[in-house]
Amino acid sequence: MGGRRLPGAATVALLTLAMLLAACGGSHAPLPAPGATSSPAATASVTATATPRPPTVTPTPHPLAKRPATATEAIAVLEPLLAAEDDVCPDTLISYWRVRCTSADVDGDGHGDAIYLVPLAPARGPAPHPAAVLVRRSAEGGIERFPRVGEADASIIGIAVFSVTDRTGDGQPEISYLVNSCGARGCASRLEIQGWDGTAWRDIGPADGGIDNVEGVSVLGEGASTVFTLEGGKLDAPGAGPPRGAAFHYGLHGSRYVLQATDWDEPEYLYHAIADADLLFEQQGAFAAAIDAYRAAIDNPDLKDWKAEVLPGRAAELPTGRGQLVGYALFRIAVATAALGQDAALAIDAVIAQSEEPIFAYAAEAFRRGYSDVGTIRAGCLEVTRYLTSANAPAYLAEVFDYGYANPRKSPTDICPL
Repeated sequence: MGGRRLPGAATVALLTLAMLLAACGGSHAPLPAPGATSSPAATASVTATATPRPPTVTPTPHPLAKRPATATEAIAVLEPLLAAEDDVCPDTLISYWRVRCTSADVDGDGHGDAIYLVPLAPARGPAPHPAAVLVRRSAEGGIERFPRVGEADASIIGIAVFSVTDRTGDGQPEISYLVNSCGARGCASRLEIQGWDGTAWRDIGPADGGIDNVEGVSVLGEGASTVFTLEGGKLDAPGAGPPRGAAFHYGLHGSRYVLQATDWDEPEYLYHAIADADLLFEQQGAFAAAIDAYRAAIDNPDLKDWKAEVLPGRAAELPTGRGQLVGYALFRIAVATAALGQDAALAIDAVIAQSEEPIFAYAAEAFRRGYSDVGTIRAGCLEVTRYLTSANAPAYLAEVFDYGYANPRKSPTDICPL
């Protein structure tokens, strides 16, 4: 017969099972077919239940990893570190902080002491290489710091000065270093030499304000014959005046180091050439050399006029800065000629005729008057001083010799001091 076949028993059973599953809670998601890709929901469910990773452990930084900003910070780190070390100068101290260290018996108790030059982290200031000098004496155990005021110098120049050796000839070492005090005009470097006197530290370095803008240093000799030389002194700050450097030599005199000699750089400005001639004028028996120096300064066209540099409009006026200094030099030549016992008439006439600065022409006339009337140089100079201290002359003279705060002005008694 051509009709459709009825389903068998197995087929009926499968249909019945499918109908029962559909009737029981259609909210269940259908099972994926074999080999099908998992849905995003299934993937998220698996990820959310994954095993968490263990927390990351941050390593403890080395105690010397951060350079100290102050001597107090350096001491706080070094005290426990050195207490646990047998070595006075551990390699880590050198590699992390670039410390200079040495050992010597600085207090004379027969035991070695440790001395350190510790560079500090540069602060927001003009000092580019701050440092502290730290001393760990065996008798005390604690750490002492220097300098008391200012900061030690850890630059190449400061390292050249830092030493622990005998500087007095008594066989006991002293600690030498540079101290910087900085401000708007730059840094002044002062030499300190610390020695232990049996009960306390004593600075036997120069009792001065230091040298401005040190550019070089040398240390020659040993013991009591040691000579420290600081090269510098130039001030380029506004209002300082014409700059000039020098080599300043410090040596032991009695119980402390003092400035023993100053070697000035060759002058670039007329003012400084005249100042060099003044030094000869003030030496006993050097009047002839002073005259030569004044004439050489007058005749040297390469020497610069500082006032023409800072006050360009002044170049069109009379007297100029050069004219003032030339007038002063001519006056000094006249006085020095008289001091040599020679006829000073022509030299006095030259001041009156050639000086662009009237105050020195008037001073020459006063000198002639006193010198001729009494016949002594002293009388001539007294007349000059009497004139320069009258009326407005002192204030005018101060303006003539106003060459900035780094160069001293001359008073009325300085012009003719014989």
